Amino acid sequence: MTISIRTELSHNYSFDSSIDCIFKLTLVAESRAEAKGFHHIIVIDTSTSMAGQKIELAKRGAEEYAKRVPSGNRVSIVTFSDTVHTYPETDLSKVLPTIKAAGLTALYSALQSTFEIAKKTSGPGWILLLTDGEPTDVMKPELYSQLKVPSGYKMVEFGIGEDYKESILKALADASGGTLYHITDAQKLPNLMQDSAVEQVAGRNIKVEFGNQDVRVLNYKGPPVEINALETIARIWGQVRLPAGFKGDLMNIQVSYGDSIDGSRKTLKAPVSIRVAKNNEEYQQGIRSNLISEFSYYRGLEDYYNQLSAGHMKEATQTMQKLTSNAEQTRRADLIESTRQLSDKHEETLKLGGKPENTKKLLKEAASETTKRARDK
Repeated sequence: MTISIRTELSHNYSFDSSIDCIFKLTLVAESRAEAKGFHHIIVIDTSTSMAGQKIELAKRGAEEYAKRVPSGNRVSIVTFSDTVHTYPETDLSKVLPTIKAAGLTALYSALQSTFEIAKKTSGPGWILLLTDGEPTDVMKPELYSQLKVPSGYKMVEFGIGEDYKESILKALADASGGTLYHITDAQKLPNLMQDSAVEQVAGRNIKVEFGNQDVRVLNYKGPPVEINALETIARIWGQVRLPAGFKGDLMNIQVSYGDSIDGSRKTLKAPVSIRVAKNNEEYQQGIRSNLISEFSYYRGLEDYYNQLSAGHMKEATQTMQKLTSNAEQTRRADLIESTRQLSDKHEETLKLGGKPENTKKLLKEAASETTKRARDK
């Protein structure tokens, strides 16, 4: 098996009342092979605002990304401004030099064309999106939420500067188990794109089923949860109802995937069993506080973004205080440091008055941080 699974629960025992039990399901790449047979679609905003340095850095980033992709994969290009131009399974060396920046930002049309290209191929793959402005063809975010990212594709998005619509990009990232990167310095774009290229995987077309209708997943769409490929590790967080006095298999987890080494379809089964605590002392000893704190952190980060987006600065400030506390309780240095940085930016925004025009930058930071933490980036 190229993938192993491990499940952790916040409560090792049931007792005298029903609770929402937190779980963390970890998929681990035990052995990997070169990532072949994938489709990589690079979508580049070529509107007027991208003219000059940004479009040249975007083209260089696409070139560096393609260099990192192993042979035996397909690479397509989509560009958009007033109109959309598609170059399915193309030679980047011929297309990239012809790209110029001029016109408006037809993002919705570009996504429609991109998804059509993806649907015509067997997949799985990645869709990289680079943009620096708000769409000019369809401007209502809710209409983008109705777009369905093709099955088997994960979106990796690079929002450049302060004028793109983070709510649209975050929704697309969440729907595909992807990530949004907020780029304040365009010079970093080529390296970030290059680092996003996946060279080796343990499995592809991964499907995770839980065997319990009461499961609620926090950081991926589902259940079931579908992941295009496993590079190193993936953590799925969620909750499941634990009835009072329950004894037996709380979940019957089943993970099916395409083995990257022999190409066969494999299935892993991992029942999660619960016993009844003998007394309250045993029940309390079986509670894993660190797991609860980490889950509360990720859920709180999503709450924080939603409160900011709704303009509820007072509630967002209270949530940020809870995030700081939860991060410290996890004892994870990376969470503590990233929360400190986000908290400092929150305080800066408050000093500016906390008005919508001042939260623009903070919203993008929060949207990016939420998707990165949800997907272990």
